Amino acid sequence: LKTLIPDEWIEIDCHYRQHMSLKRDLFNERKNDVLMYKSMTEKGSKEVLDMLIDYLPQRFPNMFRKTKTGIDNLITGESFNLTEKLSIHPLEIGSRLVQEDLVLMQYEPIDEMYHANVC
Repeated sequence: LKTLIPDEWIEIDCHYRQHMSLKRDLFNERKNDVLMYKSMTEKGSKEVLDMLIDYLPQRFPNMFRKTKTGIDNLITGESFNLTEKLSIHPLEIGSRLVQEDLVLMQYEPIDEMYHANVC
Protein backbone atom coordinates (compact mmCIF):
# COMPACT_ATOMS: atom_id res chain seq x y z
CA LEU A 1 0.00 0.00 0.00
CA LYS A 2 1.12 3.54 -0.59
CA THR A 3 -0.13 6.90 0.60
CA LEU A 4 -2.85 8.43 -1.52
CA ILE A 5 -1.84 11.62 -3.30
CA PRO A 6 -5.03 13.75 -3.28
CA ASP A 7 -4.50 15.14 -6.78
CA GLU A 8 -4.23 11.58 -8.09
CA TRP A 9 -7.25 10.15 -6.26
CA ILE A 10 -9.44 10.23 -9.38
CA GLU A 11 -8.01 10.14 -12.87
CA ILE A 12 -9.86 11.19 -16.00
CA ASP A 13 -8.48 10.43 -19.44
CA CYS A 14 -9.35 11.06 -23.08
CA HIS A 15 -11.87 8.19 -23.07
CA TYR A 16 -14.05 9.78 -20.40
CA ARG A 17 -17.02 10.58 -22.64
CA GLN A 18 -17.08 7.04 -24.10
CA HIS A 19 -16.76 5.37 -20.70
CA MET A 20 -19.52 7.47 -19.20
CA SER A 21 -21.81 6.69 -22.13
CA LEU A 22 -21.18 2.97 -21.62
CA LYS A 23 -21.86 3.28 -17.88
CA ARG A 24 -25.12 5.12 -18.55
CA ASP A 25 -26.22 2.35 -20.92
CA LEU A 26 -25.28 -0.33 -18.38
CA PHE A 27 -27.22 1.40 -15.61
CA ASN A 28 -30.24 1.74 -17.88
CA GLU A 29 -30.15 -1.81 -19.24
CA ARG A 30 -28.45 -3.98 -16.58
CA LYS A 31 -28.49 -2.09 -13.30
CA ASN A 32 -28.87 -5.24 -11.19
CA ASP A 33 -25.69 -6.64 -12.76
CA VAL A 34 -23.52 -3.54 -12.22
CA LEU A 35 -24.73 -2.10 -8.91
CA MET A 36 -24.82 -4.07 -5.67
CA TYR A 37 -25.19 -2.69 -2.17
CA LYS A 38 -26.57 -3.36 1.28
CA SER A 39 -28.92 -0.79 2.77
CA MET A 40 -26.82 -0.69 5.95
CA THR A 41 -23.90 0.77 3.97
CA GLU A 42 -25.77 3.74 2.51
CA LYS A 43 -24.22 6.19 4.98
CA GLY A 44 -20.71 5.21 3.86
CA SER A 45 -21.76 5.47 0.22
CA LYS A 46 -23.08 8.99 0.88
CA GLU A 47 -19.72 9.92 2.44
CA VAL A 48 -17.90 8.78 -0.71
CA LEU A 49 -20.32 10.78 -2.87
CA ASP A 50 -19.82 13.88 -0.70
CA MET A 51 -16.05 13.51 -1.10
CA LEU A 52 -16.42 13.29 -4.89
CA ILE A 53 -18.69 16.34 -4.99
CA ASP A 54 -16.12 18.36 -3.07
CA TYR A 55 -13.14 17.02 -5.01
CA LEU A 56 -14.19 16.84 -8.66
CA PRO A 57 -15.11 20.52 -9.27
CA GLN A 58 -11.85 21.63 -7.65
CA ARG A 59 -9.67 19.17 -9.55
CA PHE A 60 -11.55 19.29 -12.87
CA PRO A 61 -13.35 22.68 -12.99
CA ASN A 62 -13.97 22.43 -16.75
CA MET A 63 -15.84 19.15 -16.28
CA PHE A 64 -17.80 19.52 -13.03
CA ARG A 65 -19.67 22.31 -11.29
CA LYS A 66 -20.79 22.17 -7.68
CA THR A 67 -24.20 23.77 -7.29
CA LYS A 68 -26.37 24.78 -4.35
CA THR A 69 -28.34 21.58 -4.82
CA GLY A 70 -25.68 19.10 -5.94
CA ILE A 71 -23.33 18.70 -8.90
CA ASP A 72 -23.41 19.15 -12.67
CA ASN A 73 -21.38 16.99 -15.03
CA LEU A 74 -20.53 19.46 -17.79
CA ILE A 75 -19.38 16.70 -20.15
CA THR A 76 -22.39 14.36 -19.99
CA GLY A 77 -24.95 17.07 -19.25
CA GLU A 78 -26.21 15.18 -16.18
CA SER A 79 -27.18 17.11 -13.05
CA PHE A 80 -27.71 15.51 -9.68
CA ASN A 81 -29.91 17.21 -7.09
CA LEU A 82 -28.82 15.99 -3.68
CA THR A 83 -31.10 18.19 -1.58
CA GLU A 84 -34.11 16.00 -2.25
CA LYS A 85 -34.49 12.38 -1.15
CA LEU A 86 -32.24 10.44 -3.49
CA SER A 87 -34.01 8.20 -5.96
CA ILE A 88 -30.62 6.94 -7.13
CA HIS A 89 -28.21 5.22 -4.72
CA PRO A 90 -25.25 7.49 -3.78
CA LEU A 91 -22.77 4.98 -5.19
CA GLU A 92 -24.53 5.05 -8.56
CA ILE A 93 -24.35 8.84 -8.64
CA GLY A 94 -20.64 8.67 -7.82
CA SER A 95 -20.12 6.10 -10.54
CA ARG A 96 -21.92 8.34 -13.03
CA LEU A 97 -19.29 10.99 -12.31
CA VAL A 98 -16.03 9.00 -12.58
CA GLN A 99 -14.60 6.39 -14.92
CA GLU A 100 -13.37 4.10 -12.15
CA ASP A 101 -15.47 1.37 -10.66
CA LEU A 102 -16.29 2.19 -7.05
CA VAL A 103 -16.02 -0.38 -4.28
CA LEU A 104 -16.78 0.47 -0.68
CA MET A 105 -16.07 -2.09 2.04
CA GLN A 106 -17.77 -1.55 5.37
CA TYR A 107 -17.43 -3.64 8.52
CA GLU A 108 -20.62 -4.46 10.40
CA PRO A 109 -19.95 -5.60 13.96
CA ILE A 110 -23.47 -7.01 14.32
CA ASP A 111 -22.70 -9.91 12.00
CA GLU A 112 -18.89 -9.56 12.13
CA MET A 113 -18.68 -9.29 8.36
CA TYR A 114 -17.50 -6.84 5.77
CA HIS A 115 -20.16 -5.73 3.33
CA ALA A 116 -19.26 -4.42 -0.10
CA ASN A 117 -20.98 -1.83 -2.20
CA VAL A 118 -19.88 -2.30 -5.80
CA CYS A 119 -20.56 -0.10 -8.75
